[in-house]
Amino acid sequence: MNENEQDALRGRVREVYGAVARGEAGGCCAPGPAAIAAERLGYAPEELAGLPEGADLGLGCGNPRAIAALQPGETVLDLGSGAGFDAFLAARAVGEGGRVIGVDMTPDMVARARANAGRLAAEVGGQGKVEFRLGEIEALPVADASVDVILSNCVVNLSPDKARVFREAFRVLKPGGRLAISDVVATAELPEALRRDAHLHSCCIGGTALIDELQGLLAAAGFVGIRIAPKDESREFIRDWHADDVIPGRGVEDYVVSATIEAVKPGGRTARPAADDAPPLHAAIVSLVALAANIAANHPKQGLCQVEKLRGLGVPEAHIHAVVDIARHLRDEAGQSLDSRFDEQAAALLAAPPPARSAPDPAKPRVPKGKPLAIPVAEAGACCTPTKSGQSCC
Repeated sequence: MNENEQDALRGRVREVYGAVARGEAGGCCAPGPAAIAAERLGYAPEELAGLPEGADLGLGCGNPRAIAALQPGETVLDLGSGAGFDAFLAARAVGEGGRVIGVDMTPDMVARARANAGRLAAEVGGQGKVEFRLGEIEALPVADASVDVILSNCVVNLSPDKARVFREAFRVLKPGGRLAISDVVATAELPEALRRDAHLHSCCIGGTALIDELQGLLAAAGFVGIRIAPKDESREFIRDWHADDVIPGRGVEDYVVSATIEAVKPGGRTARPAADDAPPLHAAIVSLVALAANIAANHPKQGLCQVEKLRGLGVPEAHIHAVVDIARHLRDEAGQSLDSRFDEQAAALLAAPPPARSAPDPAKPRVPKGKPLAIPVAEAGACCTPTKSGQSCC
């Protein structure tokens, strides 16, 4: 697709969503009230409470904040922020010390979002600073390495140059920054008639990319920990989408689904591989840790079992002895500390005046001299402490 064709598509998208922002048309994604659509996408009713009226235009296909793990004080960027719905929710999560930047290429959307932000600032305190900037997601008006988290909700599919979108996202993220996107992806090649339909492109169908293609674009941009999780259940609400009766009956739900897209920019303290990408611990490391725990807890038989495993794994004898010595040192230090505490408390008790002894109660029977007194364990008093094995120490 050449630049002129890309500009034409952007112009069409800008025209469609400008009409939505002005209230002259509805979005393609929500045939019912926006609140109902939001709950269907995974937003809780309490999340929707307190948002400015008209912030949720029903244009999303998921809940990116649910996978973003936003933290107080973080800077968040919302790609294609619309009227501010996800940006306002992100502001709650990052708090007064945080910051949220929304970027949208439609002037009417930016104007509406700014008006919503003004009303929200006047009504609600205790949330991060929110600002909205006019710009394209392929050329973000955001400084390099200035953002902790990027959110986006059903917008990247609209871009005719997704590779550039991901390169820009990588540029503005700090090292260790996170990408958390909800979007529509293709699970099969779209028929040419659907792919070339400009109206379907504006309705988040015609511009969808295959999952393998998106993974390749993200990796090429430099991201790691890439995870794209399609949601097959989303086919149900995609079937309900409407766009002036263009979508119904064309079977688009057979080709596209909503998905979550996660990735990390390498470096920084927050960078971490996704759970599925993390390498498993070596068996020798597991056995060394288990050996140390058994020695420290005075379980010699279990410790010997770990020694056998370690020899079988080829761990040098010197390494095994080193772990044993460290575990014994920790065990002995803990024992000395307990002994010292016991001695101090016992000395304090012995130094205190003995309690006054009460006269014997003549009503209570006396135990004959020489006969042992049987005391049930259950009545042994507060000093009887059960152990983890269920055995009493009394």
